[in-house]
Amino acid sequence: MLEKINVEKKMAAECFNPDRLAEQVRLAIGGRSLSNFATEAGVSKSYVSKIINGKISPDSPPSRRVLSKLADPEKAAPQNGITLADLFSSCGYSTAELEDKDDGFEMPAVCDAVQKYYNDALPMAAVSVLMNGLVLNGVTDLMSIKTKGSYFEIHTPDNDETYIGIPAFCQKQDAFNLMYMAALSILLVLCSNNATFYIVTDNRELHQFLVDRIKVPKEMRVAIVLTEDHVFIKEETRIGGSQDEWYPASIVNAPESITTTE
Repeated sequence: MLEKINVEKKMAAECFNPDRLAEQVRLAIGGRSLSNFATEAGVSKSYVSKIINGKISPDSPPSRRVLSKLADPEKAAPQNGITLADLFSSCGYSTAELEDKDDGFEMPAVCDAVQKYYNDALPMAAVSVLMNGLVLNGVTDLMSIKTKGSYFEIHTPDNDETYIGIPAFCQKQDAFNLMYMAALSILLVLCSNNATFYIVTDNRELHQFLVDRIKVPKEMRVAIVLTEDHVFIKEETRIGGSQDEWYPASIVNAPESITTTE
C-alpha cells in the first residue's frame, strides 16, 4: 500500500497542471467572491488564492482532501460543470476511485505529460498487435474488446479469459519514467483482477527499461512485449505467474523468444 501511495504521489507531481487547475477553480467559483467560495468549501482563502493565481508549487499539487472540499456539490457547489474528476485529472491523480466499480470504472486518460508522446492511432495498434499474438498462438475463441482510456480489455467468454493490454508506445527517452509510472499505476489499480496483463511497446530500450523496473506479486501475470512493426510481437518477457498459469503459452511468433524474470 505504501508503494502504491508513493507511486501515485510521484505521478501526480509529474502530471500536475497548475494553469489548468487555476482555470477550473476560477470556473468553479463562478460569480461568487473568492472569500465566500473558500468559506463555503472549508478551505483557507489564502490557499484558494494561491491556486487560482498559479502560485502552487509544481512539485506539490493540492491533496485529494482539499480537492474534494473544493468540489463538494453541497458545500462548495462548484459552478460551470466543474467536477472532482476534473480537479483530480489536473493534479495527476487517478479518477478510477471515483467511479462505481460495479458499473466497470474507466481509467483516466494518461496525463498530458505522457499523452503528448502518443500518436492517436497507436493505442488502437496495440489492440491489433495483442489480438494477432493471441490468435496466432491458438486463441481462436470469440473475443470482445473494451477500450478504457489508457488500457483495453480483450475477453474470451468461451473460456472466461481476460487479457488487459497497456499501450506503451514511445520514442522519447526522456518520457520513459512517465510511461513506467503510467503502466505501474494501471497495474496497481487493477491488481485484484484475475487477468493476464500485457504492456505493449515498440521501443526496445523502453522494453528493457520496463523489464528492469516493474515488480509485481508472484500471483500476477504480467508480460512486457515488444513489437517492431505494430503488427507482430517480437519478444515477450514475463513477470510473475507460474508457467502453467499462462494461456496461451506464448504470444510471440517464435516461442523460443520468450524470457522470464525471476
